[in-house]
Amino acid sequence: MATEIGVVKALIGAVTVTSTDGSVRTLQVGDVVYANDLISTGAEGAIEIEFADGSVMDLGRSSQALLDAEVFDPTNTDIADNQQAVTDDVDAIQQAILEGQDPTQAGQETAAGAGTANGNEGHDAVFVDYLNPELIPEAGFDTTGVSNTFDFPESDLLFVDNGDPEPSDIPPPVTPPPGEIAIEAPSSLVSEGGLLGGQSGGSASSTETISLDLGGSDLSSISLSTNGNTTSLLTLDGQSIDTAWDSSTGTLIGYISGTDSANAANQIFTVTLGDISNSQASYTVELLQPVRDVAGVTENINVNVDVSNNAGESSSASFDVTIQDDTPVANPAQESISVGDAVNTNLLLVLDVSNSMNETTDFQGMTKLEVMIKSSLNLIEQYEALGDVMVNLVTFNSGSENPTDVWVDTAKAKDIINSLSASGETNYDAALAEAVDAFNDPGKIDGAQNVAYFMSDGAPNESNQTDADGNYIGVGIDGSEQQAWEQFLADNDITAHALGMGADAVADELAPIAYDGVKEADIPVITVTDFSQLADTLVKTVTGNSVSGDLLDGGFPASAGADGGWISQISIDGVNYTFNQQTNTASAGSALASFDTTTHVWTIATANGGILTVDMDSGEYSYNVGDSASGTFTEEINYTVTDGDGDTASNTFTVDVDVELSTLVVSDNLVITNQDSVDIPDWALFANDSGADGQTYTLTDATSTTDTVSVSGSSVNFDDTDSNGGSFNYQNQAGTQTDSANVSVTHVNGSVLEGSFRDEILIGGNDVDFISGGAGNDVLIGGVGGSFDAGYRQVTASVASGQTGIAGNDNQFSFVLAAAAAALYVTEIRISLADYNAFFDQAGTDSYTFTLGDGSSISSDDIQMVTDGDTNELVIRFEPGTFTDGDTLSFGIDTDGRTMNTGEDFGKQEVPFTVSFSDGTSLDSTYQPDTTNGGSSATVEDHPIVTETLNGGAGDDILVGGDGEHILLGGEGNDTLVGGGGNDILTGGEGADLFVWHNGDQGTAATPANDIVTDFNGSEGDVLDLSDILQGEESNDITDYISVAEQGDNAVLSLTPDGDAGDMTQTITLQNTSIDQLVGSDASGMSNADIINSLINSGQIQVDHS
Repeated sequence: MATEIGVVKALIGAVTVTSTDGSVRTLQVGDVVYANDLISTGAEGAIEIEFADGSVMDLGRSSQALLDAEVFDPTNTDIADNQQAVTDDVDAIQQAILEGQDPTQAGQETAAGAGTANGNEGHDAVFVDYLNPELIPEAGFDTTGVSNTFDFPESDLLFVDNGDPEPSDIPPPVTPPPGEIAIEAPSSLVSEGGLLGGQSGGSASSTETISLDLGGSDLSSISLSTNGNTTSLLTLDGQSIDTAWDSSTGTLIGYISGTDSANAANQIFTVTLGDISNSQASYTVELLQPVRDVAGVTENINVNVDVSNNAGESSSASFDVTIQDDTPVANPAQESISVGDAVNTNLLLVLDVSNSMNETTDFQGMTKLEVMIKSSLNLIEQYEALGDVMVNLVTFNSGSENPTDVWVDTAKAKDIINSLSASGETNYDAALAEAVDAFNDPGKIDGAQNVAYFMSDGAPNESNQTDADGNYIGVGIDGSEQQAWEQFLADNDITAHALGMGADAVADELAPIAYDGVKEADIPVITVTDFSQLADTLVKTVTGNSVSGDLLDGGFPASAGADGGWISQISIDGVNYTFNQQTNTASAGSALASFDTTTHVWTIATANGGILTVDMDSGEYSYNVGDSASGTFTEEINYTVTDGDGDTASNTFTVDVDVELSTLVVSDNLVITNQDSVDIPDWALFANDSGADGQTYTLTDATSTTDTVSVSGSSVNFDDTDSNGGSFNYQNQAGTQTDSANVSVTHVNGSVLEGSFRDEILIGGNDVDFISGGAGNDVLIGGVGGSFDAGYRQVTASVASGQTGIAGNDNQFSFVLAAAAAALYVTEIRISLADYNAFFDQAGTDSYTFTLGDGSSISSDDIQMVTDGDTNELVIRFEPGTFTDGDTLSFGIDTDGRTMNTGEDFGKQEVPFTVSFSDGTSLDSTYQPDTTNGGSSATVEDHPIVTETLNGGAGDDILVGGDGEHILLGGEGNDTLVGGGGNDILTGGEGADLFVWHNGDQGTAATPANDIVTDFNGSEGDVLDLSDILQGEESNDITDYISVAEQGDNAVLSLTPDGDAGDMTQTITLQNTSIDQLVGSDASGMSNADIINSLINSGQIQVDHS
């Protein structure tokens, strides 16, 4: 195989090469030449060859050179000693030609003929420029070779770099004759480090000058190209990169293969000609996007320059553009958290009160507005626990308001937040403008930290600007507004959190708002799709308990560089957590972590009790100190950055934590009672308090400026002065920490106590009460309990015939309370179309909203709320005491659906409805066809015996029955149910519920207490807590205290609280639950002790037993 020894760098005219196999080819710029090739220049030809060692050979017109070892061996310096051998060789060649021999035949040691021994080997390269001197040929034409006896003109001598010292009289290079073109095109270098996000430095742009010699003519054309209009480069995604010449702009465009080269998004690089003249042209390389780096390969582009002149001559040359790869960087970083230090706060809340905030969430049936109100109140209390707090409130919808007017204390702020309502559209521009003005209001705390929260459930759809047609323009925060906002935050050292609530929130719209003005750096937008997590998410942002930031913030602590990239590995506590963005895969070496496959966020529980979250795409992180953390420790987190073409960089991020004591947070309470004087147990007040590392909470004080209040043992006795309620402050102490909160007491008349979406304490009295917590985490405390005759009640419901939703037909629907006991009233009516693919049509074209008719004795003032918008369930709630015996509700509303358009349809489909009463009871029925009057109707009646009922509703509630008989309904959530004395019926409802029996709840040997649990389910996490009612079981045989038997379909536990020395005084019936179900297998062969120990070991029964 022939050996490559050099490359043609420049040529003029026609130059051929004769290979050792006799083949002849015409050379072009860039062609490779091989060992023992014979180079021949024509009458107008000249060539420059660069050898592998860097030396260059120039060969003039009408010349030949054999590229044997003596030509390209720079170590041979015997030129002077071999001049005679050269002469002999030339003579031999001439003689061979005269004899008609072919000097190009393969296999001969020299070019032609038989030379001398001196001339066949060991001689230096000789380069001959034929000058055509006047000679007398020997055979009628000139065949005489030029010998070294001639005096060569200095300008026609050629030299080869053969390693000898350079002579002092080096002749200039060959000058082409008129009409010929010479091109010199230098190479250039561009760097990915000059692209956006680049880290390695250098420029993504480079300009060089191409020298032109047009042989005395003018330039006709110049263009650029690549061989085959393609390159060897790949994009980061592995796509090929082709080229296209745009003659209109003089630009060679490198673009993604198979795409539109004119689209800037597809362009990877450009090479543009400029400053074109007859002597030169500049070219500018612009690298627009990074390319894939291949290990061991230099990424470069070989660009051809094609030139022609007006004489019709053309020539070409080439130059290389080398692309320098960018690589990621990773630096060490450190954060510190000191938990327990006093920190004062100026808290700016910017809250969305647009109409969409009235939408119902999946969290306890609360609206978005209600969840935001609760979460905002909780957030304020978290900051109160750190130190003094002043609050300024901005609300926004179509416009904006500053309802606080100035900076106010937390009590005033809470009152305003509790009164918020929602309507209108969403205008972020107005919100930020109002926030800037509000911050400058008087009343801030000097030297305090400044924190802002911007909360919204959607995207902006209005702005402060309109066009000539009244259409909104500039909706959302644009670049100039973002710059002004960030400058405002930086000038005032404000950290602004932006929080999106629900699935409709758009993070990109919120991103310009999230900014740390203290560090002058972007911070991540917080998006909460699960409204049940909103309050906890806000708490984690409270300074003092957490830190957050961005590992890939553009340089410090790390950057993926111009190639883009991600966090590919997090290591903590010796465990690796990985992510590959290109394959969308993740892995972990521990179960103490979870990975969100949608957001690509790792959530890791650390050995020190902290919670680390890292967005592996963006590098955004947060670290939260756990409630169990104590002392001083350092979390060491190793991280690795991988860029788009596989380069990596690693370093360590540390969080230094100093936990003096987790902060005691004492929360405000709302008490609802029907008692003028009420005892509120301390555990109920403490139910929503938190912190202090689990130290015992102690009620130390209670004060009021208007009402009578005192601490008595472990409870507060409150007596309002005007029977309408009042308030007091209480103090909670845990270890060395103390904190206070306000308790608002609301007094209601009657036996029905109803909570709202707030976390409330509801306390019954001496009558049979009906207590309902509603949404929120409530405490329900019953009174004496018992049952009573609730009296007769009858309701008549009807829907008149004809199309629904016709204007003027506002008496089509009616409900009549035909009979009811004194003081009984209707609290709520529900009509459900959920099972009929139909809905109440109150929005959009051809809809008709709920409208009272002239036949209604119930007025709009009597109605507390009506479900608005399109809904498959219509809910109407009434003010207490308004819908009483003999009253009628008449209204019109539109319905829509395949089977629900007329009054007759309600009877045909037997649509269900529910009427609820003030004594906690309800009537359920369905419409039937009215064969007499047309349409649909139903009459329902009842005469119930009512037992005191506590209904937790949604949320994690605590229900305490007290003495007497009670019905306890936990509802949704993880509830705690304490039946108390008497015979109680307990239903946990959904979630993991705890059923508790206290010492003293039991009956006597003659009349044991008999409680029923209707829905016990150990697989859901339900637990029977017997640890307090049993005395001494920890050191004795458990079977002396508990026995288990089946009675019909039920498992019955019989308790002897004092063991074998006492009597059986309490039974617990687990309704519709077998022993086999409890132990999870066939229990027929198990002893009583085996069954009980199985239930204890599985956690279904809790006792003080080792």
